[in-house]
Amino acid sequence: RRLPEQRADLYESILNWLARSREKRPGRESAERCLTLLQQLALAMQTGPKGRQVQVEKGWAAEVLASRFEGATEAERRESALRFVEQEEVDSGIVVSRGAAIRFWHLTFQEYLVARAIAGLIEAEQRELLLGEDRIYRPEWREVALLRGGILCVRQGAAKVDGLFAAVLDRLGPNAA
Repeated sequence: RRLPEQRADLYESILNWLARSREKRPGRESAERCLTLLQQLALAMQTGPKGRQVQVEKGWAAEVLASRFEGATEAERRESALRFVEQEEVDSGIVVSRGAAIRFWHLTFQEYLVARAIAGLIEAEQRELLLGEDRIYRPEWREVALLRGGILCVRQGAAKVDGLFAAVLDRLGPNAA
């Protein structure tokens, strides 16, 4: 395959391979659930009030993910989420620890997972997330937008990508074309 046109396929393959390696350990989440959880973490890191964060405290990451875990109390859900975050470095290597903090092994992993999370939203939410606050024009969103296009093209066809470009051009006004 050629790069960079098919980067989305490449990152999908790499992250699936890494996530599947964790399934060999007893009691771990499935590879797909692992990636879904990491997508939510990546999206929260990308859209936080401080803008994109590439490193966050493990406790913050656990708070973000706690609602996605079972438990009788919020404290139990948070503990399960924290255990997932701490185990993930050893299990897949998609994230790495830096003391009490965690980050994605490579920024591109974070960007791809954000794009994957966005691609899973309904179209109106996708547009609001990318076009609201003009995020799509910010440098830290460039790769996310490109990878989202690659994901949509593979999963849903070129018409979905064309729809995003049309929305961007519509926002720019009549002189954009």
